[in-house]
Amino acid sequence: VINFFRPSLSLADNNSVRYNFQNNSWEDVEAKAFGTMRGFLTYEEVTDYVERIQSIFPEIISSKTQFGTSERGTPLYSFAIGSTSFSGSSALEDRPTIVIASLLQPNHAMSLNQNLYLLNYLIYGYFHADPLAIYILKEFQIILSPLTNPDGYKKLSDYYSVSNRLDRFFHKNNRDTPGSDCLAINKEQGVNLNHNFAWKFGSFGSSDDPCSSNYRG
Repeated sequence: VINFFRPSLSLADNNSVRYNFQNNSWEDVEAKAFGTMRGFLTYEEVTDYVERIQSIFPEIISSKTQFGTSERGTPLYSFAIGSTSFSGSSALEDRPTIVIASLLQPNHAMSLNQNLYLLNYLIYGYFHADPLAIYILKEFQIILSPLTNPDGYKKLSDYYSVSNRLDRFFHKNNRDTPGSDCLAINKEQGVNLNHNFAWKFGSFGSSDDPCSSNYRG
């Protein structure tokens, strides 16, 4: 059995739903928090959750594909979402592609929940003939990277496990910062990935201070 948010086909519907794959049925359950980290999934729960969904619904979500590694050697992976089971469907790689990345900053945990909610909606809508879900699954390929900053999010999860606190001041990817001992002055190490794109690199809001929460690298 795997628990889901119920995708809200009605705004008044706040219950949860679960899929019992032993008898291939959807069951109503009492609404509960999504993950054990005050409603958010921990680092370990994210991978387990998405991999279990993929194993149950391979016609909608592909096996994970590694597209790189973090500065600390942690695998970076994504999943392709879409279905070719509809009449006249094209191959996923021939469709317009939408790339969705969660957790560029570890303190943006809601981005992960929101993107997994979208995945839940598409799966639930697929089995309940929701026109919008079917249109998206038939016409597009969605590339979902649930843990784009795995080292930063693991730091957040580990901190919660020992403190029972969600520290909203974790902004960076936890890589070593050569030449700066940020930890010694009680500052974060690493790079803020939101400010590390080539487009308008170094523009307003970023910093060249390695110990700043907005350090651009």
